[in-house]
Amino acid sequence: MGHMGKFESALREISHGDHLWEEHLKYILSGNERGAEIVDKMVTHFTGPLADKRVLDIGCGYGGVCIAAAQQGATVRGIEVGESELKYFALNLEDNNALDTVEITYGDADDIDFMESLGKFDLVVCDNVLEHVPDSHRLIYNIAQAMNEQARCYVTVPNYQSLGQVLMECHNREFGLSLLNRFDAQKLYEARGHYGTYSVGDYFDYNQYIAMFAINGLAAVNIVPVFMEGSHMGEVMDLLAQIKAKRAAMPVEIEIEALTAQHLDHYIDRVERRLAELQRAPTDWRRVEFFRDFMSQRLDFVASHRAY
Repeated sequence: MGHMGKFESALREISHGDHLWEEHLKYILSGNERGAEIVDKMVTHFTGPLADKRVLDIGCGYGGVCIAAAQQGATVRGIEVGESELKYFALNLEDNNALDTVEITYGDADDIDFMESLGKFDLVVCDNVLEHVPDSHRLIYNIAQAMNEQARCYVTVPNYQSLGQVLMECHNREFGLSLLNRFDAQKLYEARGHYGTYSVGDYFDYNQYIAMFAINGLAAVNIVPVFMEGSHMGEVMDLLAQIKAKRAAMPVEIEIEALTAQHLDHYIDRVERRLAELQRAPTDWRRVEFFRDFMSQRLDFVASHRAY
């Protein structure tokens, strides 16, 4: 086993000793690698070198993106509302000799005045944050305002209607949870034995996100690869069969489970109708849209200011 830094050691000390925490710990510890992938992708395809540029990471978590951007020579600002994340972020920076090159701040990206106080940036990253805020529209507005004229933003969100997310919502691993609004999701969350507040706000689909960017003067593209090979249709049918089986086994005598079952029935019908359309007219654009909507478990958007 390699050397364990202060960051990993501190996280392991608070281990809850259960499977879910171990899975979450693995995800946290992979953050530096994921951050490097995001920054490399942006530098290679969208921004060019980051040396002497300003980078903002919204909801910076444990610092993976910030560390990677700093290593590219950028001036980096990370903002976060989670006190635990900020505490351990500092240890991650120390382990990676980045304490002097990254500025971390407690701050709410949903706050217009706070965001204006940060100034303008060349790259804004918002990785899996948008679904956690009370007002996604306002956060995208704030992102647009934080971008200078030539800037790019990189925004990722879970794709709530993908077969994988419906089968097991990524934040709490609950079947059907992603199909509910935030209020009904809280009820289902509690009914299935969870405590506290369900941490997700509202999910939107691809077209709704594109519209939110456009309203704020941003042209966005989805850069998640879309699978088009026919062999993947077998995976679609397998996941759909699993969803149908779990739907059939739901305890619908419980009110919130019955409501979730109704949403699942509508969802299954929508997937099957889209499948039938694809089979009748298997054009490339129908295939791309189907796999984007129902197989990509996240949406990755890159946006820039539109030229008028």
